[in-house]
Amino acid sequence: MKYRHVLATAYGPPEVLQVFESDVPEPAANEIRVKVLAAGVAWGDVARRQAPQAAYPSPPFPLGYDVVGVVDKLGTGVTQFSVGQHVAGLTFAMDTTTGMYRLFGYSEMVCVLARMFVPIPDHLDPAMAVCLVLNYMTAYQILHDEARAQTGETLLVHGGGGGVGTALLQLGRLMGLKVFATGSSAKQSIIQALGALPIDYTTQDFTEVVQHTSKEGLDIVIDPIGGDYVGRSYRLLRPNGRLIVYGLSSMSGEDVAQHAGAEIERINAFAGNDPTKTVKFFAGVDDESDHYHSDLNMLFEWLAGGKIQPIIARRLTLNQAPLAHHLLETRQAVGKIVFDLTQS
Repeated sequence: MKYRHVLATAYGPPEVLQVFESDVPEPAANEIRVKVLAAGVAWGDVARRQAPQAAYPSPPFPLGYDVVGVVDKLGTGVTQFSVGQHVAGLTFAMDTTTGMYRLFGYSEMVCVLARMFVPIPDHLDPAMAVCLVLNYMTAYQILHDEARAQTGETLLVHGGGGGVGTALLQLGRLMGLKVFATGSSAKQSIIQALGALPIDYTTQDFTEVVQHTSKEGLDIVIDPIGGDYVGRSYRLLRPNGRLIVYGLSSMSGEDVAQHAGAEIERINAFAGNDPTKTVKFFAGVDDESDHYHSDLNMLFEWLAGGKIQPIIARRLTLNQAPLAHHLLETRQAVGKIVFDLTQS
């Protein structure tokens, strides 16, 4: 039996993404084979396609962090799932042969570590469900674990119209936060609809808007951009304020490959400027923590109960992988881009 999957055949523009057909893999010990119903597209995929990064394989290589699907086969040692069960989780894994990290969600079939997955209700829209695995988990762990947000605090979200950004706005509203969010003019309406005060970074200086509206400063800033946004955001923090950076989208893939380490050190060094303020770089969803599964299960309970409503920018097929990356890196996506394999 064959399955289709996407590989980056070289470093370069979105067109290097191509669909291939291979024999269906067999799950190893402690793995499950999942027939994918939906897979997410992330900025990290774009950066890895653009240029080499340490600890990731050379072309041709797969991409894709997050999937939702149906268990197709169990590897030895797996007892927590059954064939036919709907599941969601991260594909992130270490290739013990090469020592390289692997991400491979852009696929009709994946063999993944069972511990990275949770069972989900089978009535959920797979495209909506996959938004929770990376985007909402990132937003939730930043707000709760890193920023330790409290009801009534003031939050600024940069990139408020993106996949993680819209998740942060919804979760911030659930927590009773007063939220500002930056975004392009095309994303102002969705930011406002999600309960935040929109700031159009193409025509407004976010520092001036915040200083005029919240004269005492901000409790929390969450930033996926980096660069000069870090210093500008830091200066808006009140005492005991927290700045969490979770991405470097101001840098191209080539810059990330060469300078990401130095940039992360620069960001973390802000913490030494004022002991009353917290500044840190969030490296990604903590799947090793004791609460990884409980966090993810809770988010699915909220989705099933209607407390959160992910914003899907586009539902695309695997053949449209180049389009997905083009939309993301040109910042045309409002919400999360999803490969909906139920329509391909």
